[in-house]
Amino acid sequence: MKLIQTIFVLTSILLVSQARPIKAQSMNECMVQARRNSNSFSELIKLGRAQNLARQTAEVTNGGLGKYRPDSSMYGPMDGTPCTVNGDDIWTFTFKGTTPSSDVSFVETVVMVNHQTWEIMVDNTRLY
Repeated sequence: MKLIQTIFVLTSILLVSQARPIKAQSMNECMVQARRNSNSFSELIKLGRAQNLARQTAEVTNGGLGKYRPDSSMYGPMDGTPCTVNGDDIWTFTFKGTTPSSDVSFVETVVMVNHQTWEIMVDNTRLY
């Protein structure tokens, strides 16, 4: 687990240090908020952790990886992740999922993560 955390931090440092400009319109609300913070590096690390927690929570909520696969945006860069700022230190992730053998979404899951207390709440799971 410690090795995975170290790799994640090093990858995040590499991405931030590349100083690649990100167009404001391509960033989600969470990314904009994290980058405006006085300690933006720490906030971006928290945002990556929150993304992982939201994805893992959706996997468990929807029956595990044997029955469910989250949208690919939940695995990629944070600026492409469907995330909104909900206030009170809560980031809300709303994303779709498929069965392992399909590309057709059958469920939408809303997961809220408090990035100060790390409390996780599943607000909604809607079947198609």
